[in-house]
Amino acid sequence: MQFEKFAGSFKIVNGKVIVDSNITGRDVHITPKGTAGLDSSLDLSLETRLAPQLTSRITRGELGKMITDEKGWGILPLKVKGTFSAPRFQIDVSGVRQQLKQKGREKLEQTIQEKLLKKKEGEPQRPEKELLEKGLRGILGK
Repeated sequence: MQFEKFAGSFKIVNGKVIVDSNITGRDVHITPKGTAGLDSSLDLSLETRLAPQLTSRITRGELGKMITDEKGWGILPLKVKGTFSAPRFQIDVSGVRQQLKQKGREKLEQTIQEKLLKKKEGEPQRPEKELLEKGLRGILGK
């Protein structure tokens, strides 16, 4: 993997380096956030995004749809704990939960648009449909 850009902020507080950074390359974008202790302890979240061509090689079907963003980049939320010499990588459950909520919201919105709010060509939209659309946009945040 080659990286083209590394940017972020670092500060040391109470013996811990607080990291908030962004590492980008053609095929991978990584966003490390968290702490690395001067005692070699690690507590970082690493949101890792893989380019669409890499994601399509790794996943198929519904799983592939659930872990990709709107541009086809695969999203892999990771946590790194442990120490520099013995890091432990694990899936960030809160990140996965957030992804699933977003995908569920998008699917619900799409279903509502297709089933309930479908507007026939040339037919003016009825006031109650317009109110329903506005209400749903307010609830779903779009």
